[in-house]
Amino acid sequence: YGHGSIVRSRSAGAPVSEDDAVVRRAMAAADPEEVKRAGNDQYRKGCFEEALRLYDRALALCPDNAACRGNRAAALIGLRRLGEAVKECEEALRIDPSYGRAHHRLASLHIR
Repeated sequence: YGHGSIVRSRSAGAPVSEDDAVVRRAMAAADPEEVKRAGNDQYRKGCFEEALRLYDRALALCPDNAACRGNRAAALIGLRRLGEAVKECEEALRIDPSYGRAHHRLASLHIR
């Protein structure tokens, strides 16, 4: 007890899904747009945790990307983390005040 990860790891020799390989490649990429696209793919599949991780990686590469902030807000909404989503929308709008999707997302969050 108290040692190692509580997350069950993939057993040695277990097949790696195509999605896992794509996510791993994207996490290692240096192009924030490539990482963001992989996050968008995960988001569309409903894999919000993976999408969030990828958007975080894209933001580490390019912190002033309003679209990544907006996408991160969408993933947070999918995870029902609404307070954090509001902050991400506000940050996206600080970066780009004309970013319409962030305005729309923020308004829908305030309506909830």
